[in-house]
Amino acid sequence: MQINQVLIWGAITALLREPAVAQWIAPGETLLLNDIWHFTLLMTTTSCIGLFMLHHQPVREYRRRYPYWVTTTCILGVLFLLLSRSARERGMLIQDALGWQYGTYFVLYCAMTIAACLYAMWLVPPAWRKAADTTRDKAVLAIIFSVGSIGAINMAILAIGAVMASAGVDNAFTRDTEVRASGELLLVFIGTSILTAVPSSVRALMALFRVDRDSRTVRSLQPIWHDLAEIGTPEVVLRLSRDDRPKTSTERLRRRRTEIHDSIAIVSRYVQPLGAEVEATIEDTVPDELQETVLSAVELILTARYLNSIGGRKNAGAQHAASFTDQESLLKVWPLARKIAGTQVPGVLVG
Repeated sequence: MQINQVLIWGAITALLREPAVAQWIAPGETLLLNDIWHFTLLMTTTSCIGLFMLHHQPVREYRRRYPYWVTTTCILGVLFLLLSRSARERGMLIQDALGWQYGTYFVLYCAMTIAACLYAMWLVPPAWRKAADTTRDKAVLAIIFSVGSIGAINMAILAIGAVMASAGVDNAFTRDTEVRASGELLLVFIGTSILTAVPSSVRALMALFRVDRDSRTVRSLQPIWHDLAEIGTPEVVLRLSRDDRPKTSTERLRRRRTEIHDSIAIVSRYVQPLGAEVEATIEDTVPDELQETVLSAVELILTARYLNSIGGRKNAGAQHAASFTDQESLLKVWPLARKIAGTQVPGVLVG
């Protein structure tokens, strides 16, 4: 989700700097869009900060601190509109109107971006020492540090030039600052950043819509999880709070496998031998190499149903040693085992 925020704000920022788009969105109000563009760029920066925080801080700290960054950015957006008002009334950009508003405007604008760049640079050394195990990890961290340092230097130069220009200095440096303030030079940087984030965004969207590999595996485990954990041993199913439900696909898969494992361990303690008719059906219809696995699967399905029918294991009587069957093996034969167990009465066969 945080990656998507970065991409959305970055895309809006790039679009607002396209004259054709600006004229289409707000004909005759391109001066106002200049302030909105600066705000969306800061929101892109703020989203990047949130992304760094989310990956390097506990979720609780992220949720506590990130709203302050967003609130600060929104306040700056309002201040931009107030500071540029007099310039807009004269039909000018704030960097063309000069005055103290120009210096104040861009000091605020640059300070936020510099803070984000320094924050990113501050996170790189500890990450390099603790988590940079591969060349790819080191390359990513090096890029983050380089972008952060270049961004901080560039924005510091912009702020200094704006202050000098607002104080009446007119030279090549301050005129170059006015060009920087117009924002066109940042479009290439923003576009490149968006393109580099596309693979991560695609992975995030796939996880969001549950079409990534781990989510597909979770769905493939649904039948065995339903028959054993949900029906036979609901006590092993972790009931999640609203905040914990949208976990990563990897976490959902880990939890699902754990619940199935725990359910097999419990249900198998109450398994009783199947009837001769069921065993004969398995011998006649199932290939020899799968018969033992199908037998175990049918026993588990019927026992889980039995436990459900009598109100849980507290009413099931004596236990015996648990026997384990590999989840992957069970998964392959589960549809067939379901079919064989479909006509059986669990209370007669086990318990």
